Amino acid sequence: MRKKRNYVSTRHKEALRKHKAKAIDELKKEWEKVERGAKNEQIIAAAKETGMKMGRVLLGLLLVGGIISVGIVAPKMLGVLGQLASRRRFFERKSFIKTKDYLKKQGYIELLPTKDETKYILQLTTKGEQRILVEQMSRRKIKADPKQWDGRWRLVLFDIPEKHKSIREALRKRLCAMGLCPLQDSVFASPFPIKEEVAALSEFLGINDGVRYVEATEIGDDEDLKEFFRFDK
Repeated sequence: MRKKRNYVSTRHKEALRKHKAKAIDELKKEWEKVERGAKNEQIIAAAKETGMKMGRVLLGLLLVGGIISVGIVAPKMLGVLGQLASRRRFFERKSFIKTKDYLKKQGYIELLPTKDETKYILQLTTKGEQRILVEQMSRRKIKADPKQWDGRWRLVLFDIPEKHKSIREALRKRLCAMGLCPLQDSVFASPFPIKEEVAALSEFLGINDGVRYVEATEIGDDEDLKEFFRFDK
């Protein structure tokens, strides 16, 4: 199911470009929330607790700032300076290097040398930008005013084999996190337009061929759905 491919299909690249500014703003706020009250080596621990794993941290910083400068500040610590904020961030050296090497191997970042042997620059590639934008879109919780409902239901249907159970469970978890209502194990519903977000999520999990997006004006008794989305409020 997970075929080797360009990370994002051509038909979704325009959607990613349109959402880039919003994604950058979201990542800024997410990082600022992580940073509040945290200093130096505490930052990465706080980041992990909020779900911002090291790879996302680096790709997010690069998306926002374009490039980041990395330098050795202590035997076990690295200092990272980017354009997200003026203050330097600190990371545990071993974990940082392991993540940096992985991202480079995947083609998400490029390593640029400097005249100072103790410093180098990381730069985000096009593939890396698409990677973090896709994930950021797939993490977005759908928020809309029920009073603005256009009367159409959006359904997400999927058929993912048992051998890909972990991917299937990840999809269900993400759809719930986005605010969709589970109608059945493989059917989720929303009253709001979510086509781009679902497409991004499918891209992120590599399951385009197993997910369908449907819009319907009527799906039978929908009182339970209206109650779920608080249409009576």
